Amino acid sequence: MNKSVTATLIIAGVAIATAYTLNGTNTTPETSPEATSTPAETPRQAATSTEGGTQADSSSTPSDVFSDHDLHAAHIPDFASIRDVKTKKQTFFDYFEPIVEAENDRILALRDDIERGLPDNRMSELCTRYRVNDECTPEALLYKVDIIPTSMVLAQAAVESAWGTSRFAQQANNYFGQWCFTEGCGIVPSRRSSGAAHEVKMFDSPKQAVQAYFLNINSHPAYEPAREIRASAYENDHVVVGSDMVGGLLSYSGIGEHYIEELRSIIRVNHLEEPNEVAQNSGGH
Repeated sequence: MNKSVTATLIIAGVAIATAYTLNGTNTTPETSPEATSTPAETPRQAATSTEGGTQADSSSTPSDVFSDHDLHAAHIPDFASIRDVKTKKQTFFDYFEPIVEAENDRILALRDDIERGLPDNRMSELCTRYRVNDECTPEALLYKVDIIPTSMVLAQAAVESAWGTSRFAQQANNYFGQWCFTEGCGIVPSRRSSGAAHEVKMFDSPKQAVQAYFLNINSHPAYEPAREIRASAYENDHVVVGSDMVGGLLSYSGIGEHYIEELRSIIRVNHLEEPNEVAQNSGGH
């Protein structure tokens, strides 16, 4: 392990497992019970207090999101029991990739509906969910209702869940470190500061966690830089790829640029930006 990576891990408070995500050679298993870092309040964490799909109160959850029975959840691999690093990583990617691609397909279908025209009440519901604060027009909504590169989602899931081995991933299906603020909505972090009220959101399935993550990235003001990178790529007839879009995630973690560097390293080392992603993400517009 090189010294710069070690420093990043110390600053981040991320589990040891993250070390082998960068070079792919260390076979030390993830040892921290809570792989997600817990810095002072950040937009990532605050986002879960208001966005649909991450509240503990199910009455606030849109009926067409997170509502279907997830058979995939019945077959979650026991990532912590896989000792070989290469096998662990491949198993992780093989499990989550179809979930991510299915969510991107759902987003593309919703975009088609918006472009064809939706009833006013449905448009209003979507604009509220995606935090369209200006005039609720199809154009304004389509800016936010859009696909996210698979490589970006997989890299963040790996970092935030220590490859599916963190306590929050195993006990709460929370693979992206999302918080909630209603008592009993999730798991209380052992390192929560005195006086803090947040919990790590409990999800019914990994699929539900992925859908909540998509809504968070596509709607929260803190991730406007990521959406701007995506929009700029479209405007310049470029394909949106994860290593570019993660540049807009400075607010997702308290370690800023170190976090982005780690995500890009995972994408690069694990060859996550393959032709399949390029083909998929070129179809967003």
